[in-house]
Amino acid sequence: DPRLKGWDHGPLVRFGEVAALLRAEPRFVEGRAEIYLQWYALGPGTPEESLFITLSPLGDLTPRAESSGSPARGLLPFWVWQQGDVIEELRSLEPVDGDLPAGTYDVIVGVVNWETLERLPAYLPDGTRLPGDVFWIGTVRIEEKE
Repeated sequence: DPRLKGWDHGPLVRFGEVAALLRAEPRFVEGRAEIYLQWYALGPGTPEESLFITLSPLGDLTPRAESSGSPARGLLPFWVWQQGDVIEELRSLEPVDGDLPAGTYDVIVGVVNWETLERLPAYLPDGTRLPGDVFWIGTVRIEEKE
């Protein structure tokens, strides 16, 4: 994408014409699953667009923890983004059923229009559209509690 020239590395994934994800680092810290995200604004989105992140057991798409809403805890929704803005955030993923059992989990991110439930198209840097319009960030390992 010509708008990203000058960056040390290209984006990991692009969501429509709104956001490019530059960095994503999932981790489990002090009993919480969290993720650091760095975004590059391609242009403003709409008030109805929302980020979602899920933690699911390997090979199972059932979310065990999740986070959704506007970036930066709602302070920087997609619709206020201007091309070239860089947005960094650290998000905690809340367990769906109160607790996260030990195991290895897939971390998946996407952008959805919460009114229509349609996801923004997700593209790899080579232009390949991702199935389900979600991006697999990686895995996080949750150890047994001592």
